[in-house]
Amino acid sequence: MKKARYLSLLFFLISIVSCNKENPFEPDIEIIKKYEIVFVSDRDYGGETNLELGNKTELYTTGLDSISQKRLTFNQTWDFAPVYSPDGSKIVYTVFDNESNSNIVLYDLATKTQKILSEGKEPVFSKDGSKIAFLYDGSIALINSNGTNRIKLNLPEGKPRSINFSPDGSKLIFVLQNNYSSEIYTVNIDGSNLNKLTDNKDYEVLCNYSPDGSKIISVAYTNSVAQIFIMDNNGSNRNQLTGTTEWNNKPVFTPDGKEIIFVSNRNGRSEIFVMNSDGSNQRQLVSFSDFADDPVISPDGKIVCITVDNRLKKNLWFFNRGTGQLHEMPGFNANNFSANFKPFTE
Repeated sequence: MKKARYLSLLFFLISIVSCNKENPFEPDIEIIKKYEIVFVSDRDYGGETNLELGNKTELYTTGLDSISQKRLTFNQTWDFAPVYSPDGSKIVYTVFDNESNSNIVLYDLATKTQKILSEGKEPVFSKDGSKIAFLYDGSIALINSNGTNRIKLNLPEGKPRSINFSPDGSKLIFVLQNNYSSEIYTVNIDGSNLNKLTDNKDYEVLCNYSPDGSKIISVAYTNSVAQIFIMDNNGSNRNQLTGTTEWNNKPVFTPDGKEIIFVSNRNGRSEIFVMNSDGSNQRQLVSFSDFADDPVISPDGKIVCITVDNRLKKNLWFFNRGTGQLHEMPGFNANNFSANFKPFTE
């Protein structure tokens, strides 16, 4: 009798995950596999994810459903900023042992093993997955993704941030803050040809390339308000895209490069907006009653994952741009944040 009930339940679950393949928020197994994210959670500890408070965080993965959440790490440390490799086989992230000591760790999804690559934080993969760049010892370092041949770049005095590879993998772009100035630079991955792209009164804080590498998008404080800018990849033709009296931040290109999704406080609270890549047609993408932040986009541009803070906890929401559907990931009464989509693979 128990076996019969078990089989009935099993068939019921199978029927659930077999329905409606057109709806990415139905628990279809293929859709779950296609739209997978890695994220950070403190669900085993509770409270705010603040280093000073001593609450640990771990890495989890999930699809667009309520049942596939899976814990990856059991480090009893502070795990942050996970990023998939371009082939989706590995994850690189930062591990803090304490407030001042951090390491770059590579997690192999196939073998479920971890390897410390170097001291440092905020790692990013090159587009071919062969190299990882990260903040290290007051500068920027690069290392092969197998952990060999670490080199530290010789940069001008200052504090680098917002590191990203060019799409062809030949350059790094970053912001260098020094005293009261902050400008955007590029440098070849061997450390040669350091090039200062901006030289203005605005205080740059974020930068990245467009998907085809022809443009650079950035955020800079102008007249004490964060605004979004765009320029050619050599630093010319810098244009301001947003001009509201309230801040605009966290711009992300859609994979086709035609639109930019960003965060803005123009309506009195932090919400998610979208605009054309030339700054035209600015409009609200989705509305929340709470603080919305950190949009990340699926590889096909159809799903946006958003971190929403209700002042008690942070949790992840999925927005389907095609259907307008909005779905909250089960949060298990924890802070869940820092999402990154797994690349599509054949």
